[in-house]
Amino acid sequence: MNKLISIIVTVYNKEKTIDRCLQSLLNQTYNNIEIICINDGSTDSSLKRIQSIARYDKRIKIYNQKNKGVSYARNRGISLCSGDYFLFIDGDDWLDKTCCEILIETLALKPNTNVILYDYINVYNKSVYKINRVKNFIKKYHKTFFNLNETPEIIYITASSCQQLFQKEFILNNNIRFPEANLNTEDLFFWISVLLSNPKLEFLKQNFYYYDKTVSNSRSKDLYKNIRDAFTSFKLLQKTNIYINSTNHVKKVIVSYYLLMILNSWSSINDKETINILNNDINDFLKNNSEFKLLPKSNHIFLLFKFKYIYKFFRKLILLIIKREI
Repeated sequence: MNKLISIIVTVYNKEKTIDRCLQSLLNQTYNNIEIICINDGSTDSSLKRIQSIARYDKRIKIYNQKNKGVSYARNRGISLCSGDYFLFIDGDDWLDKTCCEILIETLALKPNTNVILYDYINVYNKSVYKINRVKNFIKKYHKTFFNLNETPEIIYITASSCQQLFQKEFILNNNIRFPEANLNTEDLFFWISVLLSNPKLEFLKQNFYYYDKTVSNSRSKDLYKNIRDAFTSFKLLQKTNIYINSTNHVKKVIVSYYLLMILNSWSSINDKETINILNNDINDFLKNNSEFKLLPKSNHIFLLFKFKYIYKFFRKLILLIIKREI
């Protein structure tokens, strides 16, 4: 199999990391790739860095635009790419050199696959952590092929769109795009939209994607935006036919996942004023969305929101125990 893989790179002010990102793509052991670089209005030297590298490899294609956000950039990348399959990567991350080769080998064995999901690695200043969610899922179910109706828990595996290879025809036929509303939760909307379109999914246990975690995004204002964006993302999803036509069981899993994401951001906020505002927002959101009635009142998520400060206490205690164990 010699299918063309398009790699869509979104770039905004990544002058310090874009060289590493592009070199990881150019060094792929599978050569039949095109690299679509969407420069999203960078104000640093990112564009010059990309142009400098592109002079020596015609597989790199550069597209400039005014700053419109990662969702617009990725949607543009989908429309521009020529590959039978495509994947996303951010300008500060990188891929294992065997990624594309193993993806193609997998497609050769299972050519009807629409989406391939793989594991990732978080890279911090002085430490590297392999995240084996896909691998553990394979171990649990003793298979690598899944679909949403049979195993709706696959939603929990990731909230990112950078750990998958997508068949372009499948994405276009199902009209799946990122919401262009400047949301921090654009990945979650895209991933759930893919799953609701009933793709033929294949799981790989390899850790191909490297996330650069050296810059922290844990500030209260970012976490607050994450929560507000999760509300907006869910409301947009509610309006789609693929969500409306899904089973109550699938809706239940989606609702739980959104709540868990909201809870995770909410529990990390320490500013009391922000917490009080969010407490009211979350309670209103739960009351005004009928989907949450699908969850039993005894559900642990409802209890966690009800006993907010108890949750925060136990969360800190668990983290303290983990640190002591290390």
